[in-house]
Amino acid sequence: MNNKQETNFFERFNIKDWITVIISISAVTISFNSYRYQVNVNAKNQINQSNKELKSQAINVSMWYQTVSSKSNENITISNSSENAIYDIFVINVSNRSSGTPADLNLVHKYGNDYSTFCQYFEVLPPGRTELYLPPMNAAGGEHSVPEIFFKDSNGVTWFRNYKGNLTKTHNIATLLQKYEIPLPLNQYSRS
Repeated sequence: MNNKQETNFFERFNIKDWITVIISISAVTISFNSYRYQVNVNAKNQINQSNKELKSQAINVSMWYQTVSSKSNENITISNSSENAIYDIFVINVSNRSSGTPADLNLVHKYGNDYSTFCQYFEVLPPGRTELYLPPMNAAGGEHSVPEIFFKDSNGVTWFRNYKGNLTKTHNIATLLQKYEIPLPLNQYSRS
C-alpha cells in the first residue's frame, strides 16, 4: 500500500511539470541575484559620485618645487585652480623617503623648532598660484626634500596631499598639530 501511494504521488506529476517547476525556480533565483547585483552597482556608483563631489575642490590644489631663479628666492609653488579659497594651509618639507602620510608631521621636530624655516602656515590662499620658500635639504644617496601640504577646502574638509601627489582626507590641522606637539600657529609662520 505504501508503494501504491508513492506511485500515485509521482504519477500526478509528469516530467514536463517537473521541468516547468525547475525552470520557474531558476528564473526567480536569477531575477533575485540580478536585482541584488544592480543594487550593489548603484550603491557603489553613489559612493563614487559622493567621493568625487567631496574632492571636487581638493583635486584642484597641487604644489611643486621649482628651480630658484636669480629674480626670486621662492622655490615652492602652490596652485589653487579651483574657484574658491583654501584655508589653514600647512606646508612641510620632508624626505623623499618619508612615509607620505600625515604622520610625516612628526618629521618637523627632526629639524628643530624653527617653524618659520621648515614649515609654513597660511590662514587663507585665494585661487591662483602662491610661491613660498622652504630651504631645500639634501643628503647622500639621492635623498632630498619634497613638499607636502595640508589644507581645508571651502566645505570645511581637511586634506593632505603627499609628495607623490596622493590626496587623502584627514583630521583638521589643529588636531594634527596638537597630536605631533607642534605649536598651533597664531599667525603665519612665513617670512613674508
